Amino acid sequence: MTKEQIIEKLNMALSEEFEIPMELITPDADIRDILKLDSLKAMQVVVILKRHFGVVVYPRHFPRFTTFQTLYDYIEEFCKK
Repeated sequence: MTKEQIIEKLNMALSEEFEIPMELITPDADIRDILKLDSLKAMQVVVILKRHFGVVVYPRHFPRFTTFQTLYDYIEEFCKK
């Protein structure tokens, strides 16, 4: 899966799940601000990553995701394995 495919697929899934415009989901945007993350919404992101990409995110790893770019990079690295 290419980086562009990852970005498109993830942005679409997040936009639908969190009912936000895709235009808000940009590489440098803050995940917590855009998705209004709390612990429940963080778990929704974890489920999306598992369902759409087969990516397993452990709770201790989640704090490293500050922007959408960090999330794209994590998925891309996971998919290379």
